[in-house]
Amino acid sequence: SGAEDALQLQVFFDGDIGGERVGLIVLELFADIVPKTAENFHGGDFSNQNGTGGKSIYGEKFEDENFHYKHDREGLLSMANAGPNTNGSQLFNTTVPTPHLDGKHVVFGQVIKGLGWQGCLKCRSEW
Repeated sequence: SGAEDALQLQVFFDGDIGGERVGLIVLELFADIVPKTAENFHGGDFSNQNGTGGKSIYGEKFEDENFHYKHDREGLLSMANAGPNTNGSQLFNTTVPTPHLDGKHVVFGQVIKGLGWQGCLKCRSEW
């Protein structure tokens, strides 16, 4: 509430995945705790503009900001990496608690509306 809420960013997606309508997906980015990581996501895939790029908005890679949030539930957004301090532009979304990722991947947001889209990904063998 108050000033703390003002620090969170919300991102909206509306569309299809693999030809299946998923509707509106709303993501909340934890800009108060991991501002650099949240801003990198908000900047998007600036190198290729199609999701295949690997660079961050800060250059090739950037450091792990902190590990404040844990991978303790579905719907969390976390940075994919190749080891410590190798964040680029790739990310993943948790579908179950994944505590083995704590301290290795930076959680920077969560799905706050539209978790149903995960079901269409789980059931599609090509994903």
